[in-house]
Amino acid sequence: MRERGFTLIEVVIAVAVLSIIVAAGAWAFTLHPNALAAAGDDLDSSLANARAIAASSGNGATLVFAPRTGPGGSSIAGFELRLYRGRPNAANAVTAT
Repeated sequence: MRERGFTLIEVVIAVAVLSIIVAAGAWAFTLHPNALAAAGDDLDSSLANARAIAASSGNGATLVFAPRTGPGGSSIAGFELRLYRGRPNAANAVTAT
């Protein structure tokens, strides 16, 4: 009969890989310690603004997560949140706010 389980080498390698991944994540959060809280605050304020626009206009509001772009249209890592007045269901229904 063949026994099932993991060898000590397999467990050590798995723990080492997991440790490297956790260390890289912790290092990334130390570069910008308040980035996550700031992103959450930005999302909350954008949602509040969208609700206010939707309540005051008859055409609602639209939130778009768009890829970030740099000078000349070059792509930058991450996304930006854009808020538009109106819904994109008619010609010229959406205007940036």
